[in-house]
Amino acid sequence: MASKGAQALAFAPIDALQADGLFAGGKTGLDVVGATLRLSTVLDAQGTPSTVQTSGLYEFGAGLDFGTVRLLRLRSQISVGALALLDRIDARLEPIDTWADFDGSEGAEIDVVLEVRDTDDDPAGTPVWSPWSRVDNHEIEARAVQARAWLSTADPAFTPVVTQLRLYADEVA
Repeated sequence: MASKGAQALAFAPIDALQADGLFAGGKTGLDVVGATLRLSTVLDAQGTPSTVQTSGLYEFGAGLDFGTVRLLRLRSQISVGALALLDRIDARLEPIDTWADFDGSEGAEIDVVLEVRDTDDDPAGTPVWSPWSRVDNHEIEARAVQARAWLSTADPAFTPVVTQLRLYADEVA
C-alpha cells in the first residue's frame, strides 16, 4: 500500500528556532567548525584525532513563547553527516573504484536527537517545565517551549557534523 503522506488537518507556521549558521547557543562537548556543529576533538601524542566524549549537548539560545496556551505541532529539521576523523585519502592504497565510501564514514554510528520541554506558565516568570522529550513530529498543548540537541557517536573515531538544526511550531489553520 502506498501513501502520499496527506493529512486531514491543515497547519500554519507559528514560530521557529534556527541554530544553524552560527550555532550561538550553549555548547557542552561541542565545537563550531565553519558553519557546522561537531563533537569536540583532541589530538593524542602521535597526532591522531578522536572525540573528547561520545556525546555533546547543544542548547538553543532562546525558546519559543506563544503568549497563551495553544495546541501545536512541533517539527524538527536536522541535516547531519558523519566525519571519519582517521580517514586520510592519501593513505589509501586501493583504487578509488573499490572504496565503499569516499569519505570513509560508511557504518559510522552517529546520531542527533532534538528534545523539547514545555510549560503552560509565563516563561519570563518562574515556570514549571515538563521533562525533556524527543521530538521528530510532536503534538503538544503549551504556552512556551525550550529546545536542545544531543549529538552522539558510538566510536570516538567518528563525529556527527550538523549543518542544519531547526525546530518549527505549527498550529491548525
